[in-house]
Amino acid sequence: MCLVTHTTLKKRECCRLNTCSASSHRQIWKSHTGSIDTGLVNYKDGGKTGVKGHCVGRVRCIFTLPPESITHWFPRGRVPPKYLAYVEWFTPFPTSPDRNHLLYKISKLHVHGEQQVSIVPVQLIRQSVHLFRNLAGARDEWKSTNVLDLCQTFFANPFSDRFPYSNLF
Repeated sequence: MCLVTHTTLKKRECCRLNTCSASSHRQIWKSHTGSIDTGLVNYKDGGKTGVKGHCVGRVRCIFTLPPESITHWFPRGRVPPKYLAYVEWFTPFPTSPDRNHLLYKISKLHVHGEQQVSIVPVQLIRQSVHLFRNLAGARDEWKSTNVLDLCQTFFANPFSDRFPYSNLF
């Protein structure tokens, strides 16, 4: 696997990723540091603006498949995307943002206690998304390096720059 350390998502926007590795025992991706970004991912016919058809995902790793695996995993004649992302999902956006602060409340997506993950083409990552942690129940051990691991509920910030503002509203 070839890890990509930077990938351009839009002009002047990058998803900052650190190297990651898979544990041989449980095959869970672990970051060597805590700087992993979240992005707005088109998972279901998302439009050019608005949150319909989009979901926030935590991008843990961007990789390419070794050439010898392509014939094994893809039918003859199908060419997979060159770059793929391992994404941990958050819940879909509510139908409207909170009326008091205009932020969308989202949580890590768990089914039967398991974090839901996917491998998606990098082209489906529309832009980065800034998340605020939910301050209710905040703990002293929450740091910028571990808050995505320890906190369960966040608010998507559409005001971080003009791209999220135009896309999340």
